[in-house]
Amino acid sequence: METSDAWVLYCSDKVCNLSNSQDSVISITTPQIHLGPFGVRITPIELSRHIDSSVNVNITPNGLQVGMLEIDTRFARLWDPQPSWSSLRAKSEALQDGLQIVTQTLTQYAPPESLAGLVTLSPEIHSPIEKKILALAREPINQLMSGLRTDDIKLCIKGAGGLAGLGVGYTPDGDDWIIGSLLAAWLSKPSQEAKRLSTAIAKAAMPLTTPISAAWIDAASRGECAESWHNLFHCLSAGNENEIREAAKDLISLGHSSGATAVAGFLAVFNGRI
Repeated sequence: METSDAWVLYCSDKVCNLSNSQDSVISITTPQIHLGPFGVRITPIELSRHIDSSVNVNITPNGLQVGMLEIDTRFARLWDPQPSWSSLRAKSEALQDGLQIVTQTLTQYAPPESLAGLVTLSPEIHSPIEKKILALAREPINQLMSGLRTDDIKLCIKGAGGLAGLGVGYTPDGDDWIIGSLLAAWLSKPSQEAKRLSTAIAKAAMPLTTPISAAWIDAASRGECAESWHNLFHCLSAGNENEIREAAKDLISLGHSSGATAVAGFLAVFNGRI
């Protein structure tokens, strides 16, 4: 992130999102929040006591300064946000049973406001707004899923363009679906093909949504994801049913409906049901 023209996008007690004029994003998180590809985890504090939308944001020789909060990153422990996709792909047949457990868990725990009902027998949506979002999402989702299954880049781009920014919140429903689908592409396809399709999808989607959501899509297009996804992939590899179920529940619970919709987008690439 550049030192100039940076500001606070959003801040709560547990997470603070920063951006700049180039739409680069950094998330400052406390240990209660899963670390993401562009996250910086700090010791537990109530971030909203130190940061609001009016503070200055600067890169310093030692790290980052946000208002009066100084974050020293010189000795930070780095982590790789990209799972070992090649190792996971080598276990693809063994993962299928685990994906059935994830589907069952999504059916049980997904909020009706999510798009999970497109791949599960989730409760019917009653909100007129959510019904409208679901209706608008069906065609671009079908386009994106068909494009990913057939490696049709034009269909992928068309579907991503129709989904991006669809819904409400910092990461709208359509974006969450795209993120899950991108991770499924990295799991199901050779790296070069996953990269080709994912880059095109991200390029089509990112200009149409919020800076935070665009950053998540950008990361997923590189095969990067949050710790909760890493945990799910680890549990799927190990094959323990209870651990898979708990990891899926943890991921599904993220946000109001973001986690559930992202999991639905991920599963849809594999099960072919829309």
